[in-house]
Amino acid sequence: MAVLFSCLDYESVPVSCDEEQWNGHVLRGHRGMTGREDAAAQTIRAPWRVHQDAKYPDRKLFYGFPDQTSPFPAERLRVVVRYGTRDGEPYGVVVTAFPSKSVREGDPLLWPTASRQA
Repeated sequence: MAVLFSCLDYESVPVSCDEEQWNGHVLRGHRGMTGREDAAAQTIRAPWRVHQDAKYPDRKLFYGFPDQTSPFPAERLRVVVRYGTRDGEPYGVVVTAFPSKSVREGDPLLWPTASRQA
């Protein structure tokens, strides 16, 4: 399984997305994500907001800044990352990515923290 992209998240944890996940899940459900791999990686590296997934404790929801060059300029990219450990070190893998008109309610805010927002 070939890695399509990898990056460090906002806490310097390595995150990767393999071609099988991107092509078999992300693009199958969200055709508009074709060619948006770099935008997904940028959302993980430098998010607008990060929320804990209320349904899955091992997942975080990354929201990107609006991108006027995107096919969805009025929407934010949402990237879902599942975390675990590999060789005793934390790592993440992309579960899905898609444009979103809003932040999902009920998911606790992780970043920016209240002190960073002030």
